[in-house]
Amino acid sequence: MFGKSKSKYPISEAQAQQRAVRGLKGLAYVVVGILVLITGAHAVMLVLSESAAFTFAGYGGILLYFFTALRIGFPLVVEVGAVIGTVGAIKGYWRGDQKTWAGFIDAVWLVFAAANMITFFAIERGATLEGWQRVWLNYGLPISGIVAGVFVIRLIRADPDHQRAEEETAAAEERTANEFNARNTVENSEAMKLVQQRKIWRDYALGLRAQGYTEEEIDFILSHVPELRGMPSAVAAQPAARPTLIDRARAMLPGGDNAARHGETEQPFYEAQRTGRVPAGPEHQPAPVYPNGHGEGEGNGNRPQ
Repeated sequence: MFGKSKSKYPISEAQAQQRAVRGLKGLAYVVVGILVLITGAHAVMLVLSESAAFTFAGYGGILLYFFTALRIGFPLVVEVGAVIGTVGAIKGYWRGDQKTWAGFIDAVWLVFAAANMITFFAIERGATLEGWQRVWLNYGLPISGIVAGVFVIRLIRADPDHQRAEEETAAAEERTANEFNARNTVENSEAMKLVQQRKIWRDYALGLRAQGYTEEEIDFILSHVPELRGMPSAVAAQPAARPTLIDRARAMLPGGDNAARHGETEQPFYEAQRTGRVPAGPEHQPAPVYPNGHGEGEGNGNRPQ
């Protein structure tokens, strides 16, 4: 009756440990939040203590409150930067150089918070500020927000994804520059100038023909143009055509074409007609000469069957 009641859903040791870890993490976030709140409040109070008598002449109401909030709230940039760096490190968001910049933000916040707390504590006690404290109020406190903001920007730019995007943009720009340089080289080359001059002469010849000049007169004029000489006009030889599927199918039939069966087409004969050269086929080779002074099968006056 007085024994311990057993739960219907017992918690394992691993689950209990996981809950404890989550609780500790939550407590750590609470500590960080309280620390940021306290140091931020001391920074704002330190600014108010040094500039409470300042006012905007001619301004009042909501606009004055807005400007005052901006004026005294700039030290909070350091606090926000510290929160970004700390939470990102806890969550494991930072990669590569981002970890280094997050460390710089933490260092800036440490100097900022320590200097503000020590200085404001001296002001609360009515003690005379030391030399370094006056330097901090005159120079360190005003620029601390700027330094922290720059480090946050560097933290964002150090993201490997952003670096890859910048490298892709740089590579695309380099390709564009190479294409432009290559195109510029071609357009300014002597060969391109010669081609352009030939084109202008051709257009001019067309104009002469339209004006009624005869072909002989136009040829005579063009024959005295140095720019129309010296350009090679040889036509590149076309590769021999491979036998088509129909040719190979025809070769498989009884009595089919031997040329298609052996992978030959009529392309060499067209090449011979175009170039004036006899193709080097077996039927175009000179007949072999044997020791008897005759060709094969000619010794007895009979042709081979």
